[in-house]
Amino acid sequence: MPKKQISRFVREPKIMENIRDIEIKILTSTVRSEDIRMLESYASKGYPLALIDYATCLMSGIYVEKDYEGALECLSLAKKHASCYELFLIGVMYMNFTDIPEYLKESERCLQKSLDQGFVDALEVLLYIGELLNN
Repeated sequence: MPKKQISRFVREPKIMENIRDIEIKILTSTVRSEDIRMLESYASKGYPLALIDYATCLMSGIYVEKDYEGALECLSLAKKHASCYELFLIGVMYMNFTDIPEYLKESERCLQKSLDQGFVDALEVLLYIGELLNN
């Protein structure tokens, strides 16, 4: 499980490439157990994309045991160093918990921050969340 405190964060290009490769393997169902261990290792170092991908695995129970609390912890840690695109992904991930208003609000906060930082694709999802919150 990822560390609770991440003091300093630097994105190393080779590690980012490895994370993207693992992400593709997850999406194409070609991931191996050593890939998941590597993803968990990158997540424990605080890489937001690794934390998001690992949270996806934890939420779905694919490749690891299903653990919603662990997934939420990963998303919370990922927010600390997330880019506007990663904030968008985190906001979308929080939408999986639409039956819990606090997570829907957190989704809205992440998406708004993503939009504020220039990720315009967040606007459409924000409008949808606005509809959900007003109903």
